[in-house]
Amino acid sequence: MQDSHLLTRTLLHYADALRRAGKARASVESLREALERLLQERDKARYRPDIEELAELTHSAMLEPEVAPFMEAVLEKLAAMTGGALLDEERLTHVQVQTLGRVQVTRDGRAVPLTLHGSALLLVYLSRNPGRTRQEIQLDLYPDKEPVAGSNYIRSAIRELREGLGRDVVVHSGPHNQPRYVLGPGVSLTLDVEELEYALERGDVARVLALYRGPFMAPVTDSEWADSLREELQASVTTALREQMRSARAAGDLRRALLLANQYLRVDPYDPEVLAERVEIARAVAPAQEVARYVVELQRMEA
Repeated sequence: MQDSHLLTRTLLHYADALRRAGKARASVESLREALERLLQERDKARYRPDIEELAELTHSAMLEPEVAPFMEAVLEKLAAMTGGALLDEERLTHVQVQTLGRVQVTRDGRAVPLTLHGSALLLVYLSRNPGRTRQEIQLDLYPDKEPVAGSNYIRSAIRELREGLGRDVVVHSGPHNQPRYVLGPGVSLTLDVEELEYALERGDVARVLALYRGPFMAPVTDSEWADSLREELQASVTTALREQMRSARAAGDLRRALLLANQYLRVDPYDPEVLAERVEIARAVAPAQEVARYVVELQRMEA
């Protein structure tokens, strides 16, 4: 039925939109429903254009245990029905963007030197906000810049990304005087920010700590959007650690609570409440020398 086809397509594209917005858990749920529906339909071949268009979502799904079996089944059936593999690994550009504690962009495993801080930031922004005009990008990222200077800077960032990662890494559509920019369909983008958000959703504290090596895009000091995301991520990480620390303390696992307090203070070393709480916990389980060090750090903060 046509309604069923439209609903399945809508769920596929909705899953991709959620993934680009950093809502990994919701994306997986929408994608699983879409794939389950697709596998039940008789005319599966009509979905090949959608699967090809959503190449990045498809590759992302292959790494998710909950949906990988469904995606593999879909790809096998479509390949058998329509001929030819859907995932052309040779044409796909794999880009990894590290922004937490350090900024590094790699293409197919090789580091790409970028001279503009705004280039890596633009990759993150377009992943989360596809289809924006250059004016909208400038107003979101650099509202304090003079419009012409801000627009020129974004042009320079796009040019640098295309030179370093390939012409099709950032593409545009729409009228010539007001094009809308998106990441190219042949780009498979891995963002440490999205991986962090997914780990936070799952409550995987070990993964959170492994990913969070420092503030988001620390070298960028002239972007309100970057500032906002930096604060949001730090708050999410500290909230997760605080909850884990207090749960461990309530359960009587004071050694674990102390370790979590130390990890919390690695993220936010100036939180007086946690500094004080760490002293209380340490007095019950830590050697006197360690307690003394924590007391000094608390006193230094209170001075």
